[in-house]
Amino acid sequence: IAFSPDGQVLASASYDHDIRLWDVQTRKEIAVLRGHPEFVRSLSFSPDGRTLASGGGAASIRLWNVASHKQVGEFTAHGQATWSVAFSPDGATLASSGRSDLDRQTVELWKVNDRSRLAWLTGHPQFALSLVFTKDGQRLISAGTDKTIRVWDVKNLVPDRTAFLRNFLSTPPYLPERMEELIRVVERSTGYRLEGADAVPSD
Repeated sequence: IAFSPDGQVLASASYDHDIRLWDVQTRKEIAVLRGHPEFVRSLSFSPDGRTLASGGGAASIRLWNVASHKQVGEFTAHGQATWSVAFSPDGATLASSGRSDLDRQTVELWKVNDRSRLAWLTGHPQFALSLVFTKDGQRLISAGTDKTIRVWDVKNLVPDRTAFLRNFLSTPPYLPERMEELIRVVERSTGYRLEGADAVPSD
């Protein structure tokens, strides 16, 4: 699921291949977006709320116009499956993670306006299931089933810091009661202090 930046629309997706948009206030369904041939696993709204990116079991990532409910773009990303998608704070870059045709796990950066690939970021030996940009857009944080969280320097396209989570992921990190623990682990291991979706060097 993903909330629009203004909090008025909720997007949801599942193994039925469809994406549904919901009015948060009325709790009524606004539209159903169809086009994915397989399950949809990840959704991300652009910062202006006008575009929704989706990725899942198929190799393609799709872009949707939130107002018209129409697909406005599609590009081939990971060869087999896309696990996560995330817009940069300025909306110009889309990050994705997935499995390639060579069965390698990669994080990729895309230029949104022409759907061209900017970079391949390799390092996760297993699935990178979650991505988030820092608020300044200078770094991308990825979390994987290899029990690591990796911080990437987006400007120079190199790994910055890596936090090894040991057995933390044996319980899903998105559970509210474990979020504080996750934040502390990342701060200790990477040297960054997390402030919401931001990350700044610790003193």
